[in-house]
Amino acid sequence: MKVYNGTYKKLAEKLDIAPPTIMAWLSKKRPIPKAKLEALSELFHIEEELFTKELNEVEKIQIQLEYLRRLSKRDSFEVPDFFTDDDGVHFMRMIFIKEAHYWIRWSVYLNYLMRKYRRV
Repeated sequence: MKVYNGTYKKLAEKLDIAPPTIMAWLSKKRPIPKAKLEALSELFHIEEELFTKELNEVEKIQIQLEYLRRLSKRDSFEVPDFFTDDDGVHFMRMIFIKEAHYWIRWSVYLNYLMRKYRRV
């Protein structure tokens, strides 16, 4: 949840359940029902199995990286770039502008951490 800047209350509302239910899932007091696993998977774009097991550091970082990639893609847009070659022929190409510079820097740091943990 930390990665997604969300709260258990907001998540519970989206899943149409009570917040204590989420706490029970996290503390392993109750299993996550199949229908809610599917909803979580779709909501977070994460495989269902990752909600039912203890994540290692590499898996946590991979989830964070994927989230940041999606944010970066969402916060980017194409703009036309006009240029002329040496023969005077005019061209237009589309380039991507990223607004999420912070997320890109964070992504580089997470890539570093992932390489570090893979060596251990």
